[in-house]
Amino acid sequence: MKKFFSLVVFFIAMGFAPLFALPPVLFYSDIVSGPKTGGKDNNGVFVTVSGKNFGVVKGQGYVSIGGGKAADYPAWSDGAISFQLGAGAQSGKITVTTPEGTSNGLDFTVRDGRIFFVDANSPASPGSGSFSDPWRSPASYYSAMRAGDTCYFRGGTYSGRYAESGANFNFGSAAAQGQLNNEIAFIGYPGETARFEASGSISTNFLFGYAKNYYVIAGFQMYGYGKCLWLEGSHIRIINNSMEGLKYHTYGIIHPVIGSDFKIYGNKLFGARSGSKLDHPIYVGYGSDNVDIGWNHFYDNDVAEGPMISINTDYAITSHYKFENIRIHDNIMDMRKSSVPMRGIGIVATDRGSSVYIYNNVFIGEGNSSAVYQYSANSYIYNNTFYNPSASSSLYFARVIDGANDYRPETVEVRNNIFNFSGGNYLSVSDEAAMTAVSMDHNCYFGGGAAPARDTAAVNLSPLFANASGYNLSLSNNSPCIDKGVLSALVVTDILGTARPQGAAPDIGAHEYASGAPAVVITTSTPSSSTATSSTGTVTALDGDVATVPDTPITAEDGTVIEVDGLRVIGAAAGRGTVNPDRGESAKIYYRGDSDGRFELRIFTLAGELAWEDAQTGAREGMFEWKPSGMGSGIYTAHVKGPGVNMRKKIAVLR
Repeated sequence: MKKFFSLVVFFIAMGFAPLFALPPVLFYSDIVSGPKTGGKDNNGVFVTVSGKNFGVVKGQGYVSIGGGKAADYPAWSDGAISFQLGAGAQSGKITVTTPEGTSNGLDFTVRDGRIFFVDANSPASPGSGSFSDPWRSPASYYSAMRAGDTCYFRGGTYSGRYAESGANFNFGSAAAQGQLNNEIAFIGYPGETARFEASGSISTNFLFGYAKNYYVIAGFQMYGYGKCLWLEGSHIRIINNSMEGLKYHTYGIIHPVIGSDFKIYGNKLFGARSGSKLDHPIYVGYGSDNVDIGWNHFYDNDVAEGPMISINTDYAITSHYKFENIRIHDNIMDMRKSSVPMRGIGIVATDRGSSVYIYNNVFIGEGNSSAVYQYSANSYIYNNTFYNPSASSSLYFARVIDGANDYRPETVEVRNNIFNFSGGNYLSVSDEAAMTAVSMDHNCYFGGGAAPARDTAAVNLSPLFANASGYNLSLSNNSPCIDKGVLSALVVTDILGTARPQGAAPDIGAHEYASGAPAVVITTSTPSSSTATSSTGTVTALDGDVATVPDTPITAEDGTVIEVDGLRVIGAAAGRGTVNPDRGESAKIYYRGDSDGRFELRIFTLAGELAWEDAQTGAREGMFEWKPSGMGSGIYTAHVKGPGVNMRKKIAVLR
């Protein structure tokens, strides 16, 4: 079992909200290079990093770029920080530091370049492109852009054709090429909503039809009646966009048609209504290589049984379309709300030697849909959670002959996955004699009967999710999946960035159990759209920012039961929350020491001034309650000291 935290601070906000101390973790950034001068206040480009455990407010946290601190922070949340480089930035690693520690690093290059601004609501036309005098039309930037440029789009709606025909931006043959460490970046201004709409005679938001290289498209809200993005080229980053598309049959919301080195991170893909199985929120085609699809949310889509991610081109063997190093990881794939049961990932027509890596994903199904089906390629399916309480199978492997194209899976490795559904077979294999045997080990199976005989180390028990009915698919503290996986060089963290293993061995499934860490619930609303054909209503997707703890005691590593007054935790963000004394809320600080004795609590302001203190004696464990009446908004530090305890935790007070 994992290490038990000696001190846990709980907030009461709308009931209770937790305050766990977790070090920050970085996943990715929107841009990887840019200047530290020019732009707003001459402090260079804004950069947005995504990850976990940053804190809901900045407090004492900060970002360093090559050791130099960022100049400004227009947006800070638990999962994303937008900052401006400033004079101190140097080429090196971006890191985030909070009182809980310093994160892993992301590479960033400080270099020369131009910074421009576009504002659809600018009073000046055309404007000069500066922060104080932005261009009104994106066409002004398109006509001037060159390698190394970064252009920020202020809040507003952009529904025109600003380049060639057919799209909001159609990057024609004469459009500039980016370069290594001199990318061309189109970015929504931090903290504002820049929306591109493509409808009527314009059906696509961004169309790269002439093999463009080194571009970034990040931070936009998009509505594409057809596609949002058609990609040809290489080294294109598609980061943190909200994308609604596929209102009619047009193949993909994001369609990497041909090329290599695409990064598709942190996007929301929803609202597909074509009802065609030939459509897919992401459709990888024509032998594209090194396509990295991570940390995206797929939900509220109806493309019949078509998979949400398809890797396919007809006649791939005879045309030699080999897909190398396709990585699909850390995504939430919600397959509900389709008119017929849809699928998660389809590996269809690919040439011999293609490779697809599928790991740390959560699949939520409905009806008899397959989470993964494979007709070709080498696949490596590790540490996923497949949850479909009404399905009859999760994996389907088959041989398909199409003239001279004889497709069959070459290598299949299925390891450390959770399969939770009802009835039927956990997997189906067609014509196994004609393909390499499917290798399976260390998977958990529940709801569909006995585990497959081929699994050499199966767990045939309920995975004991934290709250399956509420789609909280993290592991409870007594899950049989804890420490039952096998080490893999492919999967070294879980879907939330927690290092694997936390115990003697990795856990099975997408989540690694860490004692004291907040659980994750699944709840997100569909973004609203101003177009008549947009999707509406509320759907479900994982955002990881709300924590729940069941109304049961917590059990320590040594078996001690810690009563927590029927604690119920809601409304916090990754281990931190807020206390509003105007609503009568208070903070509860629970402690547990090594022996009986005197335990002292002191509350300090951010400036280090003592704001409140208390003490308890006679027991090794207990709970302090602080009611911060009369305290101003800000970050406070709770310091508990006693036998075996000397720890500090932050408390955010907001009025």
